[in-house]
Amino acid sequence: HQIDIWFDQGDYMKAIQALRHLVEVDPGNYEIVTNLGYLLRSVNKGDEELAYYIRFRKENPTNPDSSYPEAEFYFRNKLYVKVPPLLEPVLGKKP
Repeated sequence: HQIDIWFDQGDYMKAIQALRHLVEVDPGNYEIVTNLGYLLRSVNKGDEELAYYIRFRKENPTNPDSSYPEAEFYFRNKLYVKVPPLLEPVLGKKP
């Protein structure tokens, strides 16, 4: 997988660009969105990371996992009050 090669070589910007494209092609893919978010975070682009997570949640309302990346972002950044409203609606739902 070319993205893995770029990541292993430290060429994060190429990997990010490829993942941005893949998100456009498959916006409901949890793994692509979270991989993109991880790389954006690693190059200090937290605002863009959060924007992708919010978009993922809004575009995939039937996916019970769609709010998790955004909630995890808020938790990691100690914005705890924003976490429960994202996770409470999916508690008890089956995947």
